[in-house]
Amino acid sequence: MKKILAIDPSGNFTEGKGTTGWALVTDTKVIITVGQVLAKNYSTIIDYWSALVNLIENLQPDIVVIEDYLLYKDKAQAQILSRLETARVIGVLEFTCARKEIPCHFQRAIDVKKRWTDDILVTKGYVQKQNNRYYAGGVLISDHIRDAIRHGIHYATYKIKE
Repeated sequence: MKKILAIDPSGNFTEGKGTTGWALVTDTKVIITVGQVLAKNYSTIIDYWSALVNLIENLQPDIVVIEDYLLYKDKAQAQILSRLETARVIGVLEFTCARKEIPCHFQRAIDVKKRWTDDILVTKGYVQKQNNRYYAGGVLISDHIRDAIRHGIHYATYKIKE
């Protein structure tokens, strides 16, 4: 059984405190555990990045899957003068995986969100919906965690055989 750590990264620290969602999923599409790392809980960007590196070190995944950061034409204007913190944290994660010899793969958000809508995640039993809230393993989950679950399930379904 391979463990896939799926990450929905938010590198935003100085440009608005972001939330990085994560999910540890098996190659047989079982959700082991989920969580999030909130930038607001750290006093420096390096401490925030270190928490994400520690996540990889502590969970010891066989594969890491990260939502890629692409600058789309329709969003480019809003990114003028941005320090592109999400792209930077993705680099930190990719470097960490390379140093630890953990395969690291990237997936586009648009591909994963179209395939794994909230309704499909619920129907397939990966998450549960009560009222307007979503849960995984009885734990209330954020949009960021749900996106990480999407990435993990998508990779386990379509990419693990590659």
